[in-house]
Amino acid sequence: MLEYFKNSIGEKSFNFYGIYLGNEQISNTEGVSSFNIKLSPVIIQNFKKYLSRFKTVNYQEYRFIDKNTILRICNGERQYYRENVEDTQVDDGLSDYLKFIHCKLSRNKIPRTEFPSKSKYHELTSDTTEYSVSDTIKVFIRNSSKVYIEIKKDEYIDTTIECLENTLKELVSVITTDSDDN
Repeated sequence: MLEYFKNSIGEKSFNFYGIYLGNEQISNTEGVSSFNIKLSPVIIQNFKKYLSRFKTVNYQEYRFIDKNTILRICNGERQYYRENVEDTQVDDGLSDYLKFIHCKLSRNKIPRTEFPSKSKYHELTSDTTEYSVSDTIKVFIRNSSKVYIEIKKDEYIDTTIECLENTLKELVSVITTDSDDN
């Protein structure tokens, strides 16, 4: 479990890991496949019940995205950064009900002046609930349908991965138990 993360601890090309939770794979008419990352309300509710023991913050989040350059506005605070996905891997071995899309992210703050001003942005607005599992692990539930886990890579990443592993096992058991009851 999480060998993808464990095998990349020494790499210096990125500073965050990310995990998107999804379910079945979907394809469009052009033959491009992706994962449906909108989870059922029952799964989201079970996740929220489990995660409620951690420090929780609710907020409205606005993101303006131009390729890999992002402006994030939350509670009036603006953050400008550039984010590159270094690598991804799909893990479906943890659960029959969920797929975990692991990725390595390089995220760097940029000055406001480097954010393009006359581009056409992709705008995302979401009601976000953020759970702080630890100093380096945060779980985001956006619009009560999407779950994203952000892991900060620091000098204690091996301990962080152990904590993440336990958290993922608990999340999977929450859905497995509920699905077996139905």
